[in-house]
Amino acid sequence: MKRYIFIFFSAPALLVGLVLLLSFFLISENGLNFVSKFSQDYQIDFEVRDSHWHPYQPSITLNSFVLKNNSNKEAVLEMNDLHLEFDLIGLLIGRPISALHAKNTILYTGNNVDTNTQYSSYFATTLLSAKNLLIENFVLKLKQNDIPLLSGNLIIQISQQDAKARFYTENIEGGFLDIKINSSYNSVSSNSYKGFLETNNFKVNNEMLSAFCFDCSNDFKIDSKFWFSFVDSKLVSFEGETELQFQKMLGFIDNLKTKIRLEDPTINLFKLSSYINKDKQLIAPDAFISLNEWNPKVIIPQIDLQSSFLLKLVSSQFKSIKNINLKGRISDVLINLDSFSLSSLNGNFNEISFQKEQSILKGLKGSFIVIDNKSKVLIDSPYVELNLSNTLDEPLVFNELYADLLIDVVDGKLLLSSKNLEAVFNKNLIIGSVKIKPSPYDNSGDISTSLIATGMSYDNAFSLFPNLYYTSNTKDFLKKSISCGIIQELGLIYRGPINNKFKHSTSSFQLKGTLKDSCLDIYGSSIRDISILSVINNDSFKGEIFKGDIYGSVIEANIETNKQDDFFQIEVEGSSSGPLYSIVQLIDNQSNSSFSSNISGEHDTNFSFISPLSNSIGLLSKGAELRLNTKVKNGSYINKSSPFIVENVFSSIDYDSLDGVKEGFLSFKYNSEPIRLNIKGPSQKGKPHTLLVGEENLSVKNLIPYASLKRFVKGSSTFNIELKLPAFTRGAMFISPELSIESSLKGIELSLAEPFVKTKNKQVSFNLSYFPINRADSSQIVFKYGDILRGKVNLLEESYEGFLIAGRKKQSITIEKNKLLLIGDLNKLDLGKLINSGTFISGQAEGNFFIKSLNVAETSFSNLTLSNTRYTSLLNDKGNEIRFENSDVTGTFTIPKDKQRDLSIQLDFIKLNQSKETSQQSFLTLFNNINTTIEFKTDALIFNSTDYGNWKFLVVPNNNALSLINMEGKYGKWGLKRNKENNSTLEIIKTPLGWASSLETQIYSGSPEKGFKQIGLEPNFELDKVSLFTDIRWSSLPWNFNYSSFVGEISFELDDLTIENDENIEMPNNFLRLINIFNITDSFEKVTNLDFRKLYKRGFSADNVKGSIKIRPNSLEINDPIIFTSGSSEFRWKGTISRASEGRVGDIDLEVIMTLPLREYLPAYALILGGPITAGVVYIAGKAFERNLDKLSSGKWLVTGSIDNPKTDFQGWFEKESK
Repeated sequence: MKRYIFIFFSAPALLVGLVLLLSFFLISENGLNFVSKFSQDYQIDFEVRDSHWHPYQPSITLNSFVLKNNSNKEAVLEMNDLHLEFDLIGLLIGRPISALHAKNTILYTGNNVDTNTQYSSYFATTLLSAKNLLIENFVLKLKQNDIPLLSGNLIIQISQQDAKARFYTENIEGGFLDIKINSSYNSVSSNSYKGFLETNNFKVNNEMLSAFCFDCSNDFKIDSKFWFSFVDSKLVSFEGETELQFQKMLGFIDNLKTKIRLEDPTINLFKLSSYINKDKQLIAPDAFISLNEWNPKVIIPQIDLQSSFLLKLVSSQFKSIKNINLKGRISDVLINLDSFSLSSLNGNFNEISFQKEQSILKGLKGSFIVIDNKSKVLIDSPYVELNLSNTLDEPLVFNELYADLLIDVVDGKLLLSSKNLEAVFNKNLIIGSVKIKPSPYDNSGDISTSLIATGMSYDNAFSLFPNLYYTSNTKDFLKKSISCGIIQELGLIYRGPINNKFKHSTSSFQLKGTLKDSCLDIYGSSIRDISILSVINNDSFKGEIFKGDIYGSVIEANIETNKQDDFFQIEVEGSSSGPLYSIVQLIDNQSNSSFSSNISGEHDTNFSFISPLSNSIGLLSKGAELRLNTKVKNGSYINKSSPFIVENVFSSIDYDSLDGVKEGFLSFKYNSEPIRLNIKGPSQKGKPHTLLVGEENLSVKNLIPYASLKRFVKGSSTFNIELKLPAFTRGAMFISPELSIESSLKGIELSLAEPFVKTKNKQVSFNLSYFPINRADSSQIVFKYGDILRGKVNLLEESYEGFLIAGRKKQSITIEKNKLLLIGDLNKLDLGKLINSGTFISGQAEGNFFIKSLNVAETSFSNLTLSNTRYTSLLNDKGNEIRFENSDVTGTFTIPKDKQRDLSIQLDFIKLNQSKETSQQSFLTLFNNINTTIEFKTDALIFNSTDYGNWKFLVVPNNNALSLINMEGKYGKWGLKRNKENNSTLEIIKTPLGWASSLETQIYSGSPEKGFKQIGLEPNFELDKVSLFTDIRWSSLPWNFNYSSFVGEISFELDDLTIENDENIEMPNNFLRLINIFNITDSFEKVTNLDFRKLYKRGFSADNVKGSIKIRPNSLEINDPIIFTSGSSEFRWKGTISRASEGRVGDIDLEVIMTLPLREYLPAYALILGGPITAGVVYIAGKAFERNLDKLSSGKWLVTGSIDNPKTDFQGWFEKESK
């Protein structure tokens, strides 16, 4: 127990002893020196004036108190007349000082003041924890220049009721800074304070700013009011407004008004909302500042580059991008501050675009970071479009653009470089770099770009080709020359001013690559499938062509463009081999012709070409130098529109564009005829040209293009040949090639139709000129054949056009499109032979050939001769109609358009005057020469002054036969047409024994009586209509027809026949005698005593007669009965009639069956054969008829004897029911 009492009383005693000891320690100079040794970083110097001991409230007064930095021995804090009163009891709660009073206190600050943060904080806390604190003439001073920043009084009073603190200072301009803090008794915490900060026209100068912000160097005045509160030494609220007035901060800000509010006390996050220059339209982006750490941070969620504030800021800070239209968004901006100076800045950007005048860059997306005033930008954009106006031909689109850029600002101008740059340009990966260096002369700068790509198409590469003054000629040349290809290993370097203005800058451009599978078109000459190793260096281009294809030939060459004096030129040198077509195509391109399309053969060529580089230059233009050394073998020229073939061409040509083709030779075959021509070289006579001449003996048969004419030609003759070609010299006008042929044709026989026939030894002047390049779509032939025919013909690909002139008279005629016109006069024309040769008909159905006007003094067709005939022709739907007119014949000859149709002759009339002998001779000529089917029609056939009517038929020649089919015609009262089997044919056959004819047709007449009188017969009958169906033959020509010698079958149909009763009628021929046999009123009434005259008073009549007669050499056979129908009566005749050798009708053996209504043929209840009617029974020819006279009864008779004296024998009756 005593132990506890001892401890209880001894502990306080010990504590009191320690306090008394500390009291003596604090007021002694040695004690203070001992305490100051605890800090290794600072040194304390002091001078004691006085001290007062007290058991627990001692005090001390110091003349001076200096806190120095041990590292540099410079003062951090200086205090004069410092009086300290200690509270040793308060030491237990961390308040060792109860009162502090000082005068002329200086606190040094600045970036060069080295302070121990931990110790400084503890020292400041200890001093400021005094219950009563008064510091008069407190000065905050910059250490580096000893300039005071702030001066004022600091007062702190702490009592048991409350605590108050105030700092107040003024500046020489009259502004003040006043900070008041009071304890708050309404708070849940006893350690809570509220405060108020106010400034009015308070100036913050450069020196004051530099104490806190190393980079800040702008004086400003501040007016502000803020309310704040602390709980447990932690800031829990802060809100107010401040207005700063500057002397043009950032070049355009003179006033900044900001609302500040504490958003999150846990992290000391403040929100700042500001606008500038008292213009509420110039709103700065909302910002958040975090003061949770010693180095504060500023956060800006989003910045709109189109906002008025940003546009002002950018235009004032970056002169090089002045007048640039910015669009896009910057987000998630984080600014790290070090002592309120910029330490780092980073953020993201999206859809950024720059536009200045016509240049646009848009679609940028990525992030950026700024450290130590240097910026790093990472671009990662899916789509970027670049349009540099006149610098590039068209906007460029880059996909998947990635770039790592470094940006610095020097004197307000951008300095940019890239560590890495990748993009996809039209499906090609591009790797490169870019740099922008500001110009010292203006707000612009130079851009340097290098790009590498592979597998890029030529047109994509051209889009990267800048438009520069010194590259314009090269670029224009390449753009017009290269039309396809892929560039492998493309390397591109460009340097030039951003604004494309060269007042204070120059530019440079280089491009290197290998162009694969490319197409090169140089002045109309096309080179395909080539590989070009190309290098472009500013105003020059060098290329090496590997195995290109120029119109089918292989070409290897070096090509270069360069500047000579004040102009650019192109140089090409190389070799080529391949089809001859290639060289001729080059010539075609210079002459706008199409000569090369029909050329074949091979060549080997060495060439060189130098020319000024311009848009109008050509291979043979002024200023160009072209040299060729060419060897040609196995050449040929075959043109579909031309009848001439040139082949087996061999030649060696040495050429330059100044002198043209030099002397040499050219050998070839012309339509299989070998020809050798000597090259005479360029001639200046007339238009400059190259002349080739030769003399050859040629077979005309091989020169004639048409196979149908070859059979009419024999022999050969000497021909003078001249081939005129263009001079191919520089600046000379291009002339079309011309082939001229001249000959007397002696030794050549032409077995053509008149007037073209020629004997072997006869001389006829023949001239022919052939122009293979008349127009782009044709060649031309100009010829003359004596005084007989001359002409000019354009040979088109599918047809021809031109004119032919017959005779020597001058004619006025011009070429009409797609027409071959014939005009003139001929003495003789063998039209039959011309038609049969096929030359006249061939190809005329298409309508190219027209006879404009041809007068022929004598036209022969077989044995037919026409005098003074005029021919014309026209084209219609049927085909080509050739019309001929003279006094003997007028009509048309039609060559049908439809090849399935036949030639047609349609006559208005024809007059023939021939004897029987001449007629037969004319037919024989026609029969032997006609070999094509002809459709014939005439409206009037006048033979020996007799009109034989109109006729039409189809003339079909066959082997040893000539057929006239589908015959139709009318001659007087008679007509001819197709029979029931749709046939109407006259066939004439040449037999070993002579001629044979057959006729199968229908002969008809509507007026038979007049018809028979027309042919010289006075009929003994009357007849309304007749139709005869013939199928007959005879052994002679048709016009030698003899009634006594033909055989066959004749069927007939007769209407309303009446055979007259006249016993005294004379029978002039067999025909009328035969007709009279069928007159039953005369032949049968005597035998039967039937009254036929009762019904047939004028003679036997029939409503209709049908039947057929087979005509044999010795008889006429009626196998199928001839049926006479008269009312209800019917008469059937069949049997035979003999026929004498001279054709006369002889004996007859006929059977007649009559079917009659007897009542109509009986006399009126008279006696018949002397027998009366008894008990209803009538006896007729020995047969009794009982009450059935109304029924039809049939009787049979036989007619025998001769035609002059026939005999009738009744055979009997048999019944037939009445109809």
